Amino acid sequence: MELGRFWWWVVLILVQFGMNGCFGCWEQERAALLQLKASINSTGDIENFQTWNSTNKNSDCCDWDGVKCNNTTGRIIQLDLSWMMSWSGEDWCLNASLFLPFEELQHLDLDDNQISRWVPNEGFERFSALRKLEMLYLAINHFNNNVLSSFSGISSLKLLDLSANKLNGSLHIPATWRSST
Repeated sequence: MELGRFWWWVVLILVQFGMNGCFGCWEQERAALLQLKASINSTGDIENFQTWNSTNKNSDCCDWDGVKCNNTTGRIIQLDLSWMMSWSGEDWCLNASLFLPFEELQHLDLDDNQISRWVPNEGFERFSALRKLEMLYLAINHFNNNVLSSFSGISSLKLLDLSANKLNGSLHIPATWRSST
């Protein structure tokens, strides 16, 4: 009889935590988002990040614009950062290592951000550590053919959108990137 009461208390406590939003975003991912915001805001438009609240420690980053989390784990699974730099008039020098804390990231949209280069040794080859990244949208940026070699190590990638960039000539698409339909 005592064991039964114990389990009822455990269930009640877990329900209480769940109802109070205890399972929000992970602190290291929240910090990484704020670091990403700071790197973009150095040249971009701060209005794009109005919901990304750095002053309120109780602000759940899963509720921020462009951020989607797994409902069970609270880990970030999707980031939509499209159009963050498009109106600034400046190119964004991307630091791909800023995305590494998002270990469960499956979908990353960086469309239309005037990205033309990255911080030395911090390019897209760093994304090979993102073992669950399946969709990467990089359309309407300023990449040339040199960017292509950076994606070879991202084994989980199923969709790569590089449309409307400065690619030219015929492109070799590795068999590992082709759909197996």
